[in-house]
Amino acid sequence: MLPLMLLGEAARHQFHGGVVADARPDASPFASFSEEYSKIHDALFKICPLGLKPAYRGSFSGVARRFVAPQASGG
Repeated sequence: MLPLMLLGEAARHQFHGGVVADARPDASPFASFSEEYSKIHDALFKICPLGLKPAYRGSFSGVARRFVAPQASGG
């Protein structure tokens, strides 16, 4: 299965206090997220192997575009 990266999605999550990114290592919510994923998908969560290229769908807003490397946007 090819991973899918939705361009322009999830940027808003950076502004609500960082539920995962700002969690202390001893209070990481990853275990509960992994358990929830397993219940929903009836499979264990797996991180994509390094080097596996995702399929890109969607687009960046004008504001976000300036933060993307020129080679990533075809420029």
